[in-house]
Amino acid sequence: MSKLATILGIIVLAIAFGTAPMPLTLTLQDPTRNVTIYPNVLFAVPLILLGTLLLLYGVTVKNPQDARVT
Repeated sequence: MSKLATILGIIVLAIAFGTAPMPLTLTLQDPTRNVTIYPNVLFAVPLILLGTLLLLYGVTVKNPQDARVT
């Protein structure tokens, strides 16, 4: 288990989930309704994938001290 990769994965996931739900509301010229878009999702989705991969790597990798043959 790699503690560095696990901690980095948790930090990246926290940042990604923290930035994702910021809405941007637009009002069009002839509005029948307001339009809400989430532009930060384009930034958050790759960060969620990266954080998940770091977390999985941190959990599954073996330390070199554990792999020694005695």
